[in-house]
Amino acid sequence: MASTHDHIQIEEEIVKSVSHQNLINIGDDIESGDLEVTFHEEGSTPHVEAASLQRISVEDEVGQRRGVTDPAISIPLQGTVVVQNADSYDYTNPVFVKNRDYADLWPSSKQNLEEYRITLDDDTGKTLWEEFGEEWKEQDSCAYCCYAVCCYCCVKRIQKKVAPSLNGDHVDNSLSKEFDPPEVVDDTDNEDACDEQRKDGFKLKIWTGEIFEEQRGRNIFFDDGIRRIDYVLAYPSKYKDSSEQENQEKKRLVFERNLEEEGLELEHDIVDGREIQYTKVHAPWEVLVRYAEIMKTRMPIKEVPDEIRSQSMWEIMADYMSALLSPFQLDPAVVPPVPKKFTHVFERDKSYLFAIPERKEMFFSHAARSRITDYILRRKKYSDEESSTFSFGIKRLISMQTYSAAYPLHEVTFFSVEGSWKPWTRPSMRRLLYENWAHWRNWFKVQPLDYIRVYYGEKTGLYFAWLGYYTYMLIPASILGLAVFIYGVVTIDDSVVAKESCDWSNNFTMCPLCNKRCPYWNYAAVCTDVYASHMFDNALTVAFSMFMGLWGTVFLEFWKREQAAIQFKWNLLNFQEEEEPPRPEYLIRLSTSKFKKKHKISGQMEPFLPFWRRRVPVFAASASVMLLMCLAAVGVVIGIIVYRMSTLSALYLQDEELLYKNAGIVASTTAACINLVAIFILNFAYSKLAEILTDWECLRTQSEYDSSLSFKLYVLQFVNYYSSIFYIAFFKGRFAGRPGNYNTFFGARQEECQGGCLMELCIQLAIIFVGKQLLQNNLMEIFLPRVKRWIKEKCCSGEDKVDKSRLRPWEKDLSLNEMGQQGLFYEYLEILIQFGFVTLFVAAFPLAPFCALLNNIIEIRADADKFVTQYRRPMAQRSKDIGIWYEVCYVVSRLAILTNAFLITSTSSFIERLVYEMEYSDSGGLEGFVNSSLAYFNVSDFDQIEVPDDPNGEYLNITLCRYKGYNEPPWANDPYAYTTQYWHIMAAQFIFVVVFENVIIVLTSLLAYMIPDMPRKLTEQVHREAYLTNEIILKTELEIAKGQQPDLSPLDMRNIRRRVREAFGLDAKKPSTESLDKQIADSAV
Repeated sequence: MASTHDHIQIEEEIVKSVSHQNLINIGDDIESGDLEVTFHEEGSTPHVEAASLQRISVEDEVGQRRGVTDPAISIPLQGTVVVQNADSYDYTNPVFVKNRDYADLWPSSKQNLEEYRITLDDDTGKTLWEEFGEEWKEQDSCAYCCYAVCCYCCVKRIQKKVAPSLNGDHVDNSLSKEFDPPEVVDDTDNEDACDEQRKDGFKLKIWTGEIFEEQRGRNIFFDDGIRRIDYVLAYPSKYKDSSEQENQEKKRLVFERNLEEEGLELEHDIVDGREIQYTKVHAPWEVLVRYAEIMKTRMPIKEVPDEIRSQSMWEIMADYMSALLSPFQLDPAVVPPVPKKFTHVFERDKSYLFAIPERKEMFFSHAARSRITDYILRRKKYSDEESSTFSFGIKRLISMQTYSAAYPLHEVTFFSVEGSWKPWTRPSMRRLLYENWAHWRNWFKVQPLDYIRVYYGEKTGLYFAWLGYYTYMLIPASILGLAVFIYGVVTIDDSVVAKESCDWSNNFTMCPLCNKRCPYWNYAAVCTDVYASHMFDNALTVAFSMFMGLWGTVFLEFWKREQAAIQFKWNLLNFQEEEEPPRPEYLIRLSTSKFKKKHKISGQMEPFLPFWRRRVPVFAASASVMLLMCLAAVGVVIGIIVYRMSTLSALYLQDEELLYKNAGIVASTTAACINLVAIFILNFAYSKLAEILTDWECLRTQSEYDSSLSFKLYVLQFVNYYSSIFYIAFFKGRFAGRPGNYNTFFGARQEECQGGCLMELCIQLAIIFVGKQLLQNNLMEIFLPRVKRWIKEKCCSGEDKVDKSRLRPWEKDLSLNEMGQQGLFYEYLEILIQFGFVTLFVAAFPLAPFCALLNNIIEIRADADKFVTQYRRPMAQRSKDIGIWYEVCYVVSRLAILTNAFLITSTSSFIERLVYEMEYSDSGGLEGFVNSSLAYFNVSDFDQIEVPDDPNGEYLNITLCRYKGYNEPPWANDPYAYTTQYWHIMAAQFIFVVVFENVIIVLTSLLAYMIPDMPRKLTEQVHREAYLTNEIILKTELEIAKGQQPDLSPLDMRNIRRRVREAFGLDAKKPSTESLDKQIADSAV
């Protein structure tokens, strides 16, 4: 078995030792340095003849698979050699060689199969990696000349030198199929010309229907190495008893037979003793084009017209803005911009219209392939019985445990211990997304949305586009919110109100805050609260609140424009949701129902729930349970109130000055923390309860189910998160009464705010908002998926004992977390709750946009990392927009106008200060404002239950105390009645709310009217696309009618472009200076 050559010799004893030990199988990894091989070279120009080489694949150190191997290839790499059934094998230098994908292509290679794996010295490889690693890491490298992509000459040279295999069989030159570029001169016999092409850096074009071909690297093909795995079906090998085993196998057999009859190709991966077995699914070309026509899929047409650039003022400004923002853009050499392709609904009889490459499989992206395959899987029957009308679909088979899971495959997987890709991992879409999107070093970069869309589908792409745009729009709001806060900090020493509040010489003796145990106190004790409140409640707060009222509308209107640009680029403008089949759970629940009716669209008889006998009682019961849960959240708020009151009473009795002086802050902070924990607990309970109630309603389709669940969860979480905040903002201290006439609740006196409730509201907002974002959203999202995956891997019986590097890709992907039907639902929900914090209470907490901005920067990368590394690849779903969540944003933004108006009038003292300055101040300023806002009370009018038991010594002989309010003094004709100033303030507050609300609504409505939903340029591009497509169709149909070939010549295409430009009033002679994508981006702005 030893191989000897005149110029290269591999030592026989090493080969024997490897063969005897049978160290490792094909395709497995092994650490460098385990075994060294000495190569002896004689002569300055080593040369190797083909000998009896058979089909093998070569993979270099960076993971590039080479396909057919030329024995004369010379690449100075260290690595591993695997030889299959070859009497002699010779290489000029060591290379990586693997053969798992191609083992079954050649029958001769199965005879006397012997495998050798030799791990070579690491020194050469390290040097080469340092020198060439960056270039090879980005793209495929040529097997012959080491260029990034094989040039045409190298391909032809390799084809000529590959020798035929044994037994007269010839090597399948798939390399020529894979790299067969058009319009290149075949001059392989001229070595000088070939070298010249390589010097010029000629690169082979890679055809694709979308962005680029997700090139081969991971074993995501059938055993023949050619047919791609579009879907994987996993199923348990054993069930509880033999009858269930037989029943499940029968269903699986019928289902898979129907799939094959539909045209899908299946391949099984069955291993004895393994708990999970797999069926691999491939959709051939004929199936893809048939269902692309059925599903009305839009595909790229052959030619894109020249783009036109008119140098308007806005476009010149956009150029300067793009240059200014260039540090935030992705490197175009690493993440190339994706051109917009004009598309048309695919029709097989108009195939001349579409840009179908020579390798037809590349016409459909992998996302489109998985979507078509999923469409078929959801509609094929698993029963031969004619009465089993609804015995169909992979979803129902999974719900019945016939299959464990169904999923498309990810690309390359190998992770290092540090959580990044190994250096030799080949380029792929998944690695590109990880390194340029999910990695934390890209926190300030824009997202590669086009690549996200291609890999995960339009629905996921729209979520990240919306989240990124929302984060982008938070930047101006964050800057202004910080400015308001900084202004409050800078001007805090100039605040007349703060100075008067903190002046102990004013001797404002305040009435006790509770009965019996609370003492009299000096108003200067709330000095800290007053100073802190000024940071948020200052002259700029009202202006910022008005800005945020407008900001919500501007964000939504500009998002509609951005969404229109995305819809055009992603071919979603005319997208219509397909008719959904009934949910499997719906059919199972109604399998015994006697009520049936004909469906309006499908025309099939299917079970249904009678409206009055079933629907109304169920929905009434569901609404009652939801109301009860809302009351539970209110009960939690009441419990927090009781805790806060008892804590205040206890702290006031302490001798430590620091405690009783800051009793309000301590009680508010600890109560907010307890409230946060209660919110987390209720949030978990609400999520489970909402799913139970929605399941109980037994809704027919998945869309109906998702909409009902969305409504329930948002309402429940709205009450859960905002109830305590609404209480502090609008109710606490408002109905407490006055000394001598306090209002009680269940016999207890209502709590009050010492120095106003604004500071307590800020504390509550900060703890709940920041705590929710930091703990629940980010930490849980970063660590929880990894913990789940680790538990899942450890709990799988026997799986943890298997070397993970030897698992096949579909086995590795099964261990990942499943995103589920509501995967994006919870992502939207948490951001919508955040949107409520940012808009509803911004008048009390101007830092909310800044906190949301910081959170979203982390959120985007955490979600990206979760999608790329922790979740199975979801089926690439299509969606036209973000659905119901836009309407939720609209309602919240309108409600925010009202809440902020009431916050300014009730929680803030802005209106009180304004009325005092305009009507009651002698100096026109705020001097004396604190004194005017405190009313007098005669302590002799206290009820016996209200008198403090043990007042401090300094207050023993007092006769009057003060309290917050605008009431007449005890010596007035009508003691304790409301003063004129009170009614002036009430009128001013009412006027402010009406004016503020109506001004903002008018301005927002005007903005919504002035900002069109679709930019003018984008509208023109849509019309041009339709016009161009019609021109091509008419021209081609005319050629067909004349009996000519339906292919348009370059002259025909130039004439069509000219007519398009003339039809739209464009200069036909003006050269193109800007891509269509740039126009779309500029028009969206």
